[in-house]
Amino acid sequence: MEYVDFQDVLEHREFRFRAYGRAGCREFRIRVANAALDSRRIGRQDCPDLCYQVLVRAVRADVAAIPELVIISDADLVGYREAHTPVPRRRARPATVPGGEDPKPAAPPRKAWQYRAPPRKAPAEAPAPMVPTEAAPVFGEGQRVSHSVFGLGVTKATSGEHTIVSFDEGGVRSFVTSMLKLECLSAPGSWEISRRGGNRPCGPCVE
Repeated sequence: MEYVDFQDVLEHREFRFRAYGRAGCREFRIRVANAALDSRRIGRQDCPDLCYQVLVRAVRADVAAIPELVIISDADLVGYREAHTPVPRRRARPATVPGGEDPKPAAPPRKAWQYRAPPRKAPAEAPAPMVPTEAAPVFGEGQRVSHSVFGLGVTKATSGEHTIVSFDEGGVRSFVTSMLKLECLSAPGSWEISRRGGNRPCGPCVE
């Protein structure tokens, strides 16, 4: 059940509700006479709750038989007021003594002090064992490597986060070091990149 809004229509205040069920959604309009509001038979802040309860009772009885427009009757107003009017509590008077004077209530007995041991602390739980994590791959500069997609290349620059590889045919590319999978074919510093961008092994006779 969903409350939508309200508006003043003729001599009534009309409240709109939507009821959702297996058969779909239906919209209902419930009106409360302005005369009942002006005479304070029902508070304006209580009108949505009154309309909601009347609609819920009707839906539980037979939702198919409910018209789209419902007028709140005097019986609905009386029933709502009786259900929401607090009943005054009566204080029981103590029995009187023959002289006509009310006896004074006796003071409650004082409880004897008892020692209570402090609650024991639950033993601390042992910390969860450390799960070994796979270390990020480490590559050195000037290392001959092989990639499954770009083929052969040489590591140009490498750090803990990124590794730059100059491939023979794929050019220079940058990778995330922790996600990079390379096959190392030589030791670091055994290959270099020429000024023209070509990859060549290091050696004194290499131009």
